[in-house]
Amino acid sequence: MAAPASRDKPARGTPAHATTPLDAPGGRAPDAFRPTTRRRQLLLAALAVATVLAIAALMLRPHQQLMGAKAARADAARLLACPPGAASAMPGCPGGRMDVLVLPATPAPPR
Repeated sequence: MAAPASRDKPARGTPAHATTPLDAPGGRAPDAFRPTTRRRQLLLAALAVATVLAIAALMLRPHQQLMGAKAARADAARLLACPPGAASAMPGCPGGRMDVLVLPATPAPPR
């Protein structure tokens, strides 16, 4: 029967980084830190911006549809109230007469 491998000597065929001391909690080898490259950072930043824009567009879509429906209803009501080409347009419609309030001029202050 073969002797068990000691902690100081790696087993045959194991990579060199496997010989790191077991400092992590639970007796596992610590995770190797590999800094991200500039290209990967830019990719992650672009992905984050695209995600924010997509979520914002999806959240605003119902509001835009509501506002479009309200504008269509307002246009239809305006056409009913003020038909185009009417000979005598109602007050408030384009081409109609409007009442004007004329206020008396204020007197000049005494000297």
